[in-house]
Amino acid sequence: MQRILFKCSLAATALAAASFTLAALAVGCGQHTADSTSSQVAATPAVVEGGNTSTPAASAGMSGPTQKGATLPLVASADSLPPEVSVSIESDQVTAGEVVLVAARASSDVSQVLLRDPVGRTQPFEKDATTGVWRTFYRVPMKDGGERIGLSVTAVNGSNRWHRVWTFLTIGGGESVKPDSVDTP
Repeated sequence: MQRILFKCSLAATALAAASFTLAALAVGCGQHTADSTSSQVAATPAVVEGGNTSTPAASAGMSGPTQKGATLPLVASADSLPPEVSVSIESDQVTAGEVVLVAARASSDVSQVLLRDPVGRTQPFEKDATTGVWRTFYRVPMKDGGERIGLSVTAVNGSNRWHRVWTFLTIGGGESVKPDSVDTP
């Protein structure tokens, strides 16, 4: 008898939870539909023709940007945006020990650009004053770490906002480096 009551109470609790979840979803979906409908109406105004000219009609009840869901978030300033950066490499096919030129083009607000490799080394880029391109040289490690190396390039602006992009080098074509062996009799 207790087992039956316990099972019934579990079923009632599950039913109540499911009903609550369904009600929350229905209310949320209805609210979303109303917002998207109002933004569609605001995006396509009706045209009232009068004589030879046609003018958009003011929709009844539409208050423009002050309407709920129709406003766009404002950005406080240009400094609050992260910088932009893109990376290019001479060749993504490299051999162990090779030196590679890594160049980055960044937005004008960037104050520093850094390269980081999987070994944990971080090195700064230098900006070419004439072209505005950031450059650094990277030596591919001799350590056998696989066929690809991922390099991250991070641009930082004066407001300490940053943007990171990744580029990958494929190691191949050279001899694999093996540790020295000792001959024993």
